[in-house]
Amino acid sequence: MTKNAPAELLKKFIPHQALAYCLELMGNYPFKLHVTRPRTTKAGDFCKPFGRQPIITINEDLPPLEFLLTFIHEFSHHAVFLVYGPNTAAHGKEWKLAFRTFLLPLIEKNIFPEDVKPSLLKHLKNPSASSFSDPELMMVLRRYNPAETGKTPVAMLQDGERFFLQGKTYQRIKKMRSRILCLKISDGKNYLVPGHLSVEKDITEQAHR
Repeated sequence: MTKNAPAELLKKFIPHQALAYCLELMGNYPFKLHVTRPRTTKAGDFCKPFGRQPIITINEDLPPLEFLLTFIHEFSHHAVFLVYGPNTAAHGKEWKLAFRTFLLPLIEKNIFPEDVKPSLLKHLKNPSASSFSDPELMMVLRRYNPAETGKTPVAMLQDGERFFLQGKTYQRIKKMRSRILCLKISDGKNYLVPGHLSVEKDITEQAHR
């Protein structure tokens, strides 16, 4: 887990044009930022340990634009906690407003590429619990991540399509909020798979239908 000084840490993971803005947010609303090893269950999270400074964690394997989007997502949770306390709905109207408020300046400053903006603005009309569950937004963001070439987020697969994850074959069943219900072929059991995970399609899947 990486815990360097905020400026040194952030500039490794986000577009350099966004650094000053993110550092300003951290200065106005202090919290600890930890960059963690990749997690299959989430891209980031926010927590407020009792009697301690709030903590935001973000996966180290996210490409710069997705890391920045996750940073704003989790920071919005932090801001809502400061204003409304702990009993506010996790992704309710307060969080949606905060997410729009903190993300719009980055869009206006042209931090995001022109072809990403329309999908991002559309997403902001009613942001979901996970930006990674928005197939249209993910499709344009993945253009800027060479590591995703040939891969597809589970959220963008069609029900019934098969894919490979950690060497095992799964079949998508249906969307369940931010996660996708999938059948693991080897044991016949159902699992909830995060929609943002990038997987390789089973190119022989048509034969299974």
